[in-house]
Amino acid sequence: LAHCGAGGSADTRPARNMARVLKTSAPAAPGTPPALLYVWDDRFLWVSSFFKGQMTRRYATNLVLSVTGQPFLLQLPRGAPRPCGAAVCAARALRSLDASGTPFLSLNLDPGTAEAAMLEGLPGASGVMPVERSRFAALDGELAALLHGALDAAQVRALSDRILATLTGRPPAPKRIDARVRRVAEHLRDELPI
Repeated sequence: LAHCGAGGSADTRPARNMARVLKTSAPAAPGTPPALLYVWDDRFLWVSSFFKGQMTRRYATNLVLSVTGQPFLLQLPRGAPRPCGAAVCAARALRSLDASGTPFLSLNLDPGTAEAAMLEGLPGASGVMPVERSRFAALDGELAALLHGALDAAQVRALSDRILATLTGRPPAPKRIDARVRRVAEHLRDELPI
């Protein structure tokens, strides 16, 4: 696990607002890119060429998006598996994902964030809402670069903002205070007598 700054170079110093990037040691199958996990303080993004899971409930609202447009299978507790190019899944919605051989990303938003609140109302009673994959066609070049590890952490963060803006039709939420400034303010508040 390494902390990657705007340039994507590894940095072992702790940093709150920088992405932590984890790269699997080997691809899922020969000739496929390795899975990558980007972790920020308010979200994480996982991109992989292969995944087959069991029924599960996630703590976070998330968007599952086919990187190539090839559908993955989404299974709800009742009914047959459904092919989807993209789907919004509410926090705690029971489902399973079969992306065997389907490159995809999973963008998970921590509860309590403005972005999670924007998506929370989208899924219906089942907690899962399929989305037309064609809505994300303008991002296909960046999604391919993401899959192959060609984007640095800052570019991945910006791409995740564009994915959310494409989904919601709203611009990204205003940026929070820079983590370095926040740490200095916290230090001053804690250390200086008032």
